[in-house]
Amino acid sequence: MLAAVLLIAAAAIVGGVVAVATGRGGEMAMFPRDLPSAQLALRTPADVAAVRLPHAVFGYQPEATSAVLTHIARLLADRDAEIARLRGDEGHPGRPDGSTESAS
Repeated sequence: MLAAVLLIAAAAIVGGVVAVATGRGGEMAMFPRDLPSAQLALRTPADVAAVRLPHAVFGYQPEATSAVLTHIARLLADRDAEIARLRGDEGHPGRPDGSTESAS
């Protein structure tokens, strides 16, 4: 009796796998990942140091990590532009080699 129940269950499982493998099981819907909806308020180096990225199964969530890095890059670009403006180097915010000193 138990063997017959296990045989029927195994046949149902194998039949379900075959049906899904041949495309008769339908498609799984793609849902957006759950990400924190908090707005980033990074203004100082201490704010950047305090950022904690959300973890995924393997590593960090790519969308959240990308958003934080984009925000930090925008802050650095704004800060570099302000430094260049204050120094009077608006036309030359940096040299190709990465230095900011003017050639004398």
